[in-house]
Amino acid sequence: MKILIADDKKENRLLLEDLLKTNDYTTVSTTNGVDALKRLKKEKFDAIISDLMMPKMDGFQLLRECKKDPALHKIPFIIYTATYTGKKDIEFGLSLGAVRYIIKPVEPDEFLAILNEVLAGISTGTLAEVVPEITSDAAYAAGHIKVLTEKMEKKIRALEEQREQYRILADNISDVIWLLDIAAERFVYVSPSVFALRGYTPEEVMAQPASHAITLKSAPKIIETLKNRIARFEAGNDALRVQRYEINQPRKDGTTVATEIVTTLLASTDRRVTRILGVTRDITERKQAADTLALTARKLVLMNDVTYQYIQNKITGLRGYVELSKDVTPEAERLSFIEKEEQVLADIHHLIKDTRDYQEIGSLESQWISVERSIRVASSLVSPGQGISVETALHGLELYSDPLLEKIFSNLIENAVLHGTITTRITFSSKETPEGLILICEDDGAGISPVIKASLFDRRVGQSIRFGLFFVHECLNLSGMTIAETGEPGKGARFEITVPKGAYRFDSNQKK
Repeated sequence: MKILIADDKKENRLLLEDLLKTNDYTTVSTTNGVDALKRLKKEKFDAIISDLMMPKMDGFQLLRECKKDPALHKIPFIIYTATYTGKKDIEFGLSLGAVRYIIKPVEPDEFLAILNEVLAGISTGTLAEVVPEITSDAAYAAGHIKVLTEKMEKKIRALEEQREQYRILADNISDVIWLLDIAAERFVYVSPSVFALRGYTPEEVMAQPASHAITLKSAPKIIETLKNRIARFEAGNDALRVQRYEINQPRKDGTTVATEIVTTLLASTDRRVTRILGVTRDITERKQAADTLALTARKLVLMNDVTYQYIQNKITGLRGYVELSKDVTPEAERLSFIEKEEQVLADIHHLIKDTRDYQEIGSLESQWISVERSIRVASSLVSPGQGISVETALHGLELYSDPLLEKIFSNLIENAVLHGTITTRITFSSKETPEGLILICEDDGAGISPVIKASLFDRRVGQSIRFGLFFVHECLNLSGMTIAETGEPGKGARFEITVPKGAYRFDSNQKK
């Protein structure tokens, strides 16, 4: 027997074909009602098995056309659907003349039993011909519209429920979900979690240009990278559809937050990118953990350098002086060796102290520290001398920094005293910039030559190890600050510490 199958889904057609062919049925498959009707008018079939939701012509209309055609109306029509499953759907399908209304899924044996029963009943005459209850076009149209409307309403309700579920998910997830319109260069959706991440409400973010979501410094590079990515994707590179980035985003309070962004390019049928779907996650803790690991690694390298190289060399020299002093008779020469030995021991002691200070970097949590108070303490520890004054004009400036801030200022003051040669005044001041604040330490000494500037913050210069400015650089870097020497030789040294927004503030009781 020959069966016509009408179903727009390939997997459904293949399953039916395999089931029927293994049970000695011949099959012909079509993907919509229009093609099915054409085959029916050209070939003879013993039964029709049709889905309902299909393009061009659905199963209801196909059934209607078959029952209206005198040459086709006696062919048993079996509806086999997973979409129209309500009571009214079934009643409408049977009223149009369907001999059976089967709802997917159904066990293969059960399906075959129904089909065999129908075909056997027709061949033996025991199955009466199904006469459609609906005959007029108006009644059919009204019934068809009704089931379609109810199906659409059900679909809309399901979509609304699904949308509500997605909304609940987006509103409560800690990651920020967003949708960017490429043409408008604005966000058309931002989940509420953006407030915890950046301090802005979703409405504020959607009212801003998309470029406000990235820092001014990184904006040109990020925008250019995105343009190139979109162009290459539209040219056919599918590997660029989903990409991950790590960027700093500006917060409403002026600080920045480290984030990881996963973006997906959304394109139209012609591959033109129209929107970008993104998920943004705060990776501050991850970055801090990575920085801690990097700092630990640097400390281990440093300890190896100090312990196994520099101190070992000093001890070797010390042993040499000890051996030489054993055979020296003149007291003056013996005392000379002793002085050299004491100098070596002093170098080792000083290096161990500096190393201990370096090991303390990052071991304590950052806190708000008064800069002027720290400078006063640092100045008292260094004791620059009666001929050198230390002046401040900071007006209640406080930094969110490593508690070792006092030692940073101690090193800067000591550097001015020891290497300025003619220093009489050391001044600390500050100025605000669009990016944050610059803390300035300058003196009226001899200044620093260009040759020395090149390695000013290195811990190793030639065969010597020095910690002062290296320590300053490392400690500031851990607090998110940078330092540079911008003075002119012969006009004094000038160190500029760049402090980002959010890492400084002014005590309102002291600021003038």
